[in-house]
Amino acid sequence: MSKSSSPGLTPPGEDEPHRATVRVTVPAETKRAAAQLARESAGRKLETVLAAFVGDMAVALERPGSWEHERVTAWLSSHVWEIEPPDETPRLRDDDVLGSTFGAYPWDGWETHAVAQGVPAELAALGRAVIREAWQHGWDERLKSLCGWRDDGRRMLRLAQRNPALAEKRWSLLLDTDGGHYHPETEEVC
Repeated sequence: MSKSSSPGLTPPGEDEPHRATVRVTVPAETKRAAAQLARESAGRKLETVLAAFVGDMAVALERPGSWEHERVTAWLSSHVWEIEPPDETPRLRDDDVLGSTFGAYPWDGWETHAVAQGVPAELAALGRAVIREAWQHGWDERLKSLCGWRDDGRRMLRLAQRNPALAEKRWSLLLDTDGGHYHPETEEVC
């Protein structure tokens, strides 16, 4: 049996790589048509063809200039894609911070999620700053809880959606006083 060149297709009996599941929701008629095309053009089930396509996407990323890269990126760039909101509420957990990279910290995920939920970008950025400062400056646990660290930022999101002016006032005060540890008028640190 020959080995498949696509990362998504491992011949039976060989060590299988770590697997991940991708869920796709499409109209039933679209699925029927796509399944028919997969069967007629590739002689395979739709799921097998989609797995091979995802595999080709991975190869395209790893090997710029390959046929996979040229064809996959041409297909991807031929579409006008809608902006998608994040799939789920971001997790705000201490243990998620240390392994994060620039732009992918928990507070960055909260900001993106908040904007997708209709919070104005400037207010979402302010909320992001509050979440970040609460963690980085070691605010007390009660205050961290109010700043999203015990409910994944759900209370902050509700406040921003229901009363943006109050959210801006509270969050600005927290940042101006470093969570109550600094008094701007006296310049004292508590």
